[in-house]
Amino acid sequence: MAAPHVTGIAVLVKAHTPQLSAAQLKARILGGGTPLASLVGHTYTGRMANALGALVSTVEPSEVFPAPLPRTPSGDEPLSPSNARLAIT
Repeated sequence: MAAPHVTGIAVLVKAHTPQLSAAQLKARILGGGTPLASLVGHTYTGRMANALGALVSTVEPSEVFPAPLPRTPSGDEPLSPSNARLAIT
């Protein structure tokens, strides 16, 4: 049920700062969340969505997404559920 809440935060932040790009908006939502130890390893950022945090955040996309997407072993495409392989030995 996070999607409706995050959508509301996105609308609120975009109404407050309409010049933000989609990447900047996403970075502020992700970077403005409240860190929770119980979410580490279960969510992308280990944070809970926070409307006020997103409004006052100055996080830039490069700060939230510093690493490139993992690649397949051959390095030709981003790793995804459709091309990931699991080998049990």
